[in-house]
Amino acid sequence: MKILKVNLLFLAMAADRDHDIPSIIKVDGRWAYIDRDDKNIPHLLELAGYYSEEHVPDVDSYKFAMHFESRRFCQLVGPAMIAKYKDN
Repeated sequence: MKILKVNLLFLAMAADRDHDIPSIIKVDGRWAYIDRDDKNIPHLLELAGYYSEEHVPDVDSYKFAMHFESRRFCQLVGPAMIAKYKDN
């Protein structure tokens, strides 16, 4: 099992919008540790990609927080998923 360290706030925001999130192995402050091979990660990465590309001019909004956390999620998980599929 390979573990990914991801931002917990993005997982909470995705769950708030009724998306399935991966099982969390451990929570450490603002970070969550999840299994890289969880079936929900590709869907979440697609969702994060959508929100990270969205232009949000109002920085004091939930939408901006979703945009920011989505970008961070993509930066953390994207390279790990590319490496996963290159290994196969």
